[in-house]
Amino acid sequence: DEAVGPIWYQDADADGYGNATTSIQACDQPSTFVANAEDCDDNNAQIYPGATEICNTLDDDCNGLIDEAVGPIWYQDADADGYGNATTSIQACNQPSTFVANAEDCNDNNGAIYPGAGEIANGLDDDCNGIVDDTLFVSSVKPIVDHTNGQIQLSLLPNPTSGLLHIIFKQSEYVSGTVEILNPIGQRVFTQDIQVEQGKPGILHLEHLPHGNYFLIFRREDGARTGERFMILSRN
Repeated sequence: DEAVGPIWYQDADADGYGNATTSIQACDQPSTFVANAEDCDDNNAQIYPGATEICNTLDDDCNGLIDEAVGPIWYQDADADGYGNATTSIQACNQPSTFVANAEDCNDNNGAIYPGAGEIANGLDDDCNGIVDDTLFVSSVKPIVDHTNGQIQLSLLPNPTSGLLHIIFKQSEYVSGTVEILNPIGQRVFTQDIQVEQGKPGILHLEHLPHGNYFLIFRREDGARTGERFMILSRN
């Protein structure tokens, strides 16, 4: 029966997969030989097709790749502030350069913005808590007073507001003018003309604005700035 029968491949590590470089042809299966030649390392019984890939710099599953799709998830830290971008990640056994283990940054293009950063009045969410300029409080900010003739007394209710704001005018007559809302860096983010009858409030819908701190200015029809107040917009 020489040179007849199937080809058998040595399975030195007894993992059920044979070594393509060591074979024999025989009618009956020889001891330590198998019918396949799929092992990529016949000296390690933990390495064979379909084995679980682990971080060990070896091709455990014999697919031609080393340590693929294993290891922790790393997140890009483009601004080098120690906090990663949840939208840009890679899985790897070892930490890649410019990547970190957390995905907590809310602005990976600004190294001064990260969880726990000091919040300042700049129209940005510096500390990544979802609130803009939230370290300013009504109790710590004095209402701005315009010392001109024709001052209109007003108050804001509720303040903080979740979006619906009532402007209460203390005048006993008809009030007409323009409301302007500015963010902490002086950018005008909202304007609305209002005409309010005696005893009734002006109503503003501010749900579209990001939560944070703002300044509300009221101007008479002649353009004179006659009333200002500090305002907090909160989603809580």
